Amino acid sequence: MATTTSREELLEGAYRIAEAHGIAALSVRGLANECAVSVGTVYNYFGSKSDLVVDTVELYFRRAFFEEFCRLEPEVDFGTYCRNLFSARFFETKILNTASNVQYGEGGAGTFSDGKLTPGIKSDLC
Repeated sequence: MATTTSREELLEGAYRIAEAHGIAALSVRGLANECAVSVGTVYNYFGSKSDLVVDTVELYFRRAFFEEFCRLEPEVDFGTYCRNLFSARFFETKILNTASNVQYGEGGAGTFSDGKLTPGIKSDLC
């Protein structure tokens, strides 16, 4: 009996690859090997490598956002919390819009030149 791999399991595998080796190391074939599925299975859930990369980066920022703002600290007043939350949401939106327009290659705007998840994106926004 064949086991089914979910989109979430594939995305977790992509996240592990990007976290360990950088976003530049993420490939459809590499993810298929990581999750012990066929390349076609990956393409069933992600239409292209670009879709896979964008979804992996989005997962990274969702987790970073959650870890930063889904906890309350007694020393932070409500107004400051709300301002920080709004700023982070605005920043996250800019990053995800930038990530969806990433061009692969050396240097230039919109590339992951260092192969890591955040620095290449942040540098394009500043």
